[in-house]
Amino acid sequence: MKNSLVSVIIPVDNKGLFLKSSVDSVLKQTFQDFEVIIVDNSRDDSVKQIVDTYEDNRISYFRQKNVNLNAARNLGIKKSKGQYIALLDADNLWLPEKLEKQLDILDKKPDVSLVYCGTAFIDENNSVIGEHATTYFKGHVFKKLVMNNFLHNGSVPLFRKECLQKTGMFDENIDKMTEWEFYLRFSINYKFWGLEEKLTLYRIFEKAKSNDFEFFETSGFKILNKIFQRTDIEIGHLKHINSAYAMRYRYIGKKYFENERFDKSKGYFYEAIKRDFLACCRSDVLGYYLLCCLPGKNCKSVKKRFPES
Repeated sequence: MKNSLVSVIIPVDNKGLFLKSSVDSVLKQTFQDFEVIIVDNSRDDSVKQIVDTYEDNRISYFRQKNVNLNAARNLGIKKSKGQYIALLDADNLWLPEKLEKQLDILDKKPDVSLVYCGTAFIDENNSVIGEHATTYFKGHVFKKLVMNNFLHNGSVPLFRKECLQKTGMFDENIDKMTEWEFYLRFSINYKFWGLEEKLTLYRIFEKAKSNDFEFFETSGFKILNKIFQRTDIEIGHLKHINSAYAMRYRYIGKKYFENERFDKSKGYFYEAIKRDFLACCRSDVLGYYLLCCLPGKNCKSVKKRFPES
């Protein structure tokens, strides 16, 4: 792995409550040829004070006020010197072998440009409370990724920096589901590799609301619109448009169903069926749609029998 410097980009948009744990998880990596670029978008000096406690010349700090997450990531990438880019949100952690195992894949497989890993969930005390059911695909993954962001979050990938010349950097006009949009653009031209280990720890906050999905309700459709309008997308990818939109309607419909807002849920399932009836037949959309056609009390009663919904 000669000349394989990794640039680790850590954007911080709060007071950096968990920043030290995140940085420490990088410093504990079994692979040590990296630089850590911290981009501070907080409103006070607390992040700078945390950074100043480190005496490690591999860590650099930049301040960028009043910008979104993608703008902070892009500044970090512009300042980077590495051959590879790894992203880590300031409240997430890595297990010690993450970089080493991902670099090993990129080193042995020059046709692969992005390696991702699985995710376990932790609470505010770093206790593991679950894991994301990741699907590990290898090769050209656009067809799978456009249906569902199986990478889950922005702290899992390691990718070749040179690919950004064709892919472009993060879209600073997008505030929600930013990673999915970036991964989709990346997957149009480059191969992925899913490393079948949970090497990223994603923090779940107790105060998070179950209906937070409403903030993302329209973002997914905007991203699909943008992706399918790209001039560099292969004609073969365009045949997946209706299925991709159907699965997006399915996702929102299930979120409304989980929150017992059955009228809204029914509408989204209906839109999914209109978009791609066959895709809905292969999934659970028809079943959910029929449940939503029941009177409210009956639907609520039946829902209790499906805790995994």
